[in-house]
Amino acid sequence: MQRTLLDFYTDQTEVTEDILRQAATTEYRVENSDYCQHGERVVQQYRDKFGGLVELERLWREHFLHAMQPRFLPELWNVNHNADRLEVRASEGRVDEADLLVAGLDAKVKVI
Repeated sequence: MQRTLLDFYTDQTEVTEDILRQAATTEYRVENSDYCQHGERVVQQYRDKFGGLVELERLWREHFLHAMQPRFLPELWNVNHNADRLEVRASEGRVDEADLLVAGLDAKVKVI
């Protein structure tokens, strides 16, 4: 730790209490205005390029089937279950258009 402090405070030859105080109060965080959380980036990518979140869910459920090879699933379980439910809800007018856009159903489902 002493070497790190002396490397930073290049005009000093030994660690003093003054250097320790300065180091303790040094602001080391820098805001990154371009930062985007990982989950937000995934949603953006699937919304804009890959068919929406229903496509991500379908891919994930297919991966689950192939990787885990489950022997016992509910009778009506399928890879498109939630997309199908969302389409029904949309046809009944129970889903916002913005949510349909993120899901990737905007062009497939007409809201009544």
